[in-house]
Amino acid sequence: MLVAVNSLFDADIRVHYGYALLGTTDADPELPQTRRGQANGLLGAAVPGVLSFVTGLHTGAVPLQILWHDHAPAEPGAEYLDVVEASFQPQQAELLLWTFHEHYSVTLPAVTSLRARYSVAGMDEGNEMDTRVEGGPVEHAMLDLWPSSVSGDSILRANSRTGAYWHSVVSNEASTD
Repeated sequence: MLVAVNSLFDADIRVHYGYALLGTTDADPELPQTRRGQANGLLGAAVPGVLSFVTGLHTGAVPLQILWHDHAPAEPGAEYLDVVEASFQPQQAELLLWTFHEHYSVTLPAVTSLRARYSVAGMDEGNEMDTRVEGGPVEHAMLDLWPSSVSGDSILRANSRTGAYWHSVVSNEASTD
């Protein structure tokens, strides 16, 4: 089956504190809120209409690609050591991707229940670098979106130390609730 792909965003995002959000500006949750009750610590979808995603890099530019698919896409390549999924319920088509001080427009082709797959390559290298001021990227991420019924989040691949750390943070947050 041929799956139509539409690139919604393909550029560097400038992260601060190692995360970004996708949603509307009227919802600006704290990172722990976005992952409450989840198994994965990389893609937060617990706040309606908002996705959060964690990077290994603390500060600097991380290439991010956001792709829209008509159906579930094939699994990402082997370079993506960390891959997680969660359901996403956007409240409108016009969204903002935002980091600490920067906003980027992202327009969804449809407002429907979605499945979001966040795939990251180079999280450990980004974490070790901490701050990227110059030079080429060591980490890159991809966010795949497609129409799907609502289901729980899942960890498909957890092969970096940094990803494992964030999964353990969510597990520890759950045990203290």
